[in-house]
Amino acid sequence: IEAVTGVQTCALPIYIIQNPADLGEWIVFFKKSGGRSFFLVDDQDEVESFQRLDDLIETIRSLGIKSAEIHM
Repeated sequence: IEAVTGVQTCALPIYIIQNPADLGEWIVFFKKSGGRSFFLVDDQDEVESFQRLDDLIETIRSLGIKSAEIHM
């Protein structure tokens, strides 16, 4: 899975999962090698969550992410 940010390209597994704190919301989860993982965060470093998958997909597309795996 390829994510493009500016001129830098990196391949990371990207997952869309239900927010464990609120199952009515979705979050983006990036998994790096060595067991490290990251979440998509906003300007205040809070985990970005979405009530609608359509809104989440629009956001990650605007970041240059071409594909992600959805876990339900």
